[in-house]
Amino acid sequence: MMKKYIMIILTSIIIINLNFCSNENITINKIIKITGKDKVDGKYIIVPQTGCGGCISEIESFIINHYSEYNIIYTFIKSKKEIIIFYKINGVNTENFYFDTNNYLFNEKDENSVYPLQFEILDNRIKNKTYIK
Repeated sequence: MMKKYIMIILTSIIIINLNFCSNENITINKIIKITGKDKVDGKYIIVPQTGCGGCISEIESFIINHYSEYNIIYTFIKSKKEIIIFYKINGVNTENFYFDTNNYLFNEKDENSVYPLQFEILDNRIKNKTYIK
């Protein structure tokens, strides 16, 4: 009887871990697709162009001051041109900016999709995910 419970617990742990890893890999695979890079280690900020207005303004100010430290991915885009002009006017080099034109990283069913997301990828693992609310 005890073996049965141990097997159930171990199976549950394995399934939970597999599910977590597969969701993380899906996100990493999407970032690889968007950036065109083979290796995507580094710091990232994902910004929905449409969403929480105050949150987006706050992260845009942060990006202006720290753009060289991050890979910036815009999703749920209304106008790519508008984004580039905004940053160029503010003296930002947009070489490390990427555009999720297919909305791979935006999920209408996830209420957090309207908020900017900051995270880091190390050894193909997502670390320190923080929504800017």
